[in-house]
Amino acid sequence: DYLQAKGIATGRLTASGAGESQPVADNKTKEGRALNRRVVLKRTDCDRP
Repeated sequence: DYLQAKGIATGRLTASGAGESQPVADNKTKEGRALNRRVVLKRTDCDRP
């Protein structure tokens, strides 16, 4: 919603989940689970102005 409100077209956005397959910390602890709940934004159209 935030990006759309800033004028980013919905068709230019995609989402995928990788928390279970690519954890950055151990899920056995509360702290580890918190670290694995994350959002990573990637810009993939760097060749366009």
